[in-house]
Amino acid sequence: MKRFVKFIVLISSVIGFTNAFSSNEKFVLQLNDWTGKAQKTLVDTFYYEDFESGAPGWVSVDLTDIPRMWHPDTFQAYGGSGSSWWMGDPTIKGYLNCWYQVLDSPEIILPAGACSLKFMMNRAIEGLDGASSPYNGWDGFNVRISTDEGITWTVLANPTPAYNSTSMYSFGCEHEEGPNVPGWGGLSGGWVEVAFDISTYAEDTVKIRWAFASDPGLCTTTEPELFGVQIDDIDVAGVFSNAGEDTVGFTRTSESVVGGDLWHITGDAGCPSPINAVWCGDSATGTYKSHMKNEYISPLITLPVADTIMVQFWLRGGFHDQQISIDSCDYFAAQLSPDTGKTWYSFSNPTGDTLDTNYVYPIRPYTPWQVFSPTNISMYSGKSLLFKIYVRSDKDAPGDSSEGLFIDDFLLYTQESGVEEDDNKFTKFDLYQITPNPIVNNDALIRFSLPKAKDVSLAIYNASGQLVKTFLDNPMEAGMNSITWDTKDSDGKLVPGGIYFYKLKVGKEEKTNKVILIQ
Repeated sequence: MKRFVKFIVLISSVIGFTNAFSSNEKFVLQLNDWTGKAQKTLVDTFYYEDFESGAPGWVSVDLTDIPRMWHPDTFQAYGGSGSSWWMGDPTIKGYLNCWYQVLDSPEIILPAGACSLKFMMNRAIEGLDGASSPYNGWDGFNVRISTDEGITWTVLANPTPAYNSTSMYSFGCEHEEGPNVPGWGGLSGGWVEVAFDISTYAEDTVKIRWAFASDPGLCTTTEPELFGVQIDDIDVAGVFSNAGEDTVGFTRTSESVVGGDLWHITGDAGCPSPINAVWCGDSATGTYKSHMKNEYISPLITLPVADTIMVQFWLRGGFHDQQISIDSCDYFAAQLSPDTGKTWYSFSNPTGDTLDTNYVYPIRPYTPWQVFSPTNISMYSGKSLLFKIYVRSDKDAPGDSSEGLFIDDFLLYTQESGVEEDDNKFTKFDLYQITPNPIVNNDALIRFSLPKAKDVSLAIYNASGQLVKTFLDNPMEAGMNSITWDTKDSDGKLVPGGIYFYKLKVGKEEKTNKVILIQ
């Protein structure tokens, strides 16, 4: 089973990537050195939200606010009749991302001598493929024991069948228990008997916990066959049993730490379209909270049919935690969904290409208002999309100087909005801003207009003035012309990240513009 989310962690600057390191996972952590200048009024804008009249159609979601999901259910019950315990949501017949669901038994006094815990298990959760050190599993299920009335819990070791992961990402990273938490992932292939030797706890008073955890990436909405976990015919040392027909003595909870839903409209005189912006932050403290997993989702937006469609927004803010690791820092992500929220793709990888890169951004305190890099999403021309800004914080408390994330002027426009629209549209010599700028993981479009056919020279140079590539040195027709740069030099090699200048010469006239490449 392939996983959509894989993490690669990078530190970037406008000159290029430095101090880069990676794993087999697939988000990319990128510091906020994007630049660019937005146009606030675009003649070809087809969607524009400035949050001055609220946020019509936008929805905020707190992924940490999860109801309890363990319950007796006739769904796929063991033996084909009656009920079994099911960790799943009947409305979707499975589970969602970021869950931590536990089922705790009542207190049980174990007898002297040999003791065992047995139950039947059926599971279909995310597989192990793609996890990287220190983790070798994703979503997971394990069994724990407590001898102090549930204050502390120990994962029971050496089950039959054995755990197929020794370090689950969901427990360890997503829910911050650290590496080396074992568990089962993937498919059980139907109902199987599970057995633990718990003789070391003989004569103790214990509670048993069945624990399930999921992380971002795959869940039932992306893989419908993932129904979660079921158990039945519980037997604890012959002194306690339960067949999933009643809940007497059991406790069912969500162990996800609730971060709170902080998205709201707020006044900000300095925002691009005064006076309002949307803020993921706490008005009472002026900052944000730990353990947040906050989403802000747009209404469904239908794109026009066009060759180039751009999405961009303004942002401001800062996060306290600047650890350069995806599992130990605070960050935001910009994503889109082509299937009404079932799957989400990063703006940097809008088609979800498994070989491409998904960026997240741990913005530094303090970041003033600026434009998040415009992104070309023309591959979805004529289709309907949802857009999402996602803010995640870890267990560290944010500092007083970290205000969270402000968003304003979310807009979508066709590329023609960057062209001067008047009666003399192509009657002058002009070199337009390269798009996108900065260039991140995609080709860039250079456009220029000519009043009449002329000999043209178009070339790109690095920050030291060295020629990188000559695109044109020949006659061109009057009107609008365009050239695509694949971020390679004249030898066909990818150039390093940094600042570049593209120069257009027509006779004695010349124009030069700047572009930032993040490679």
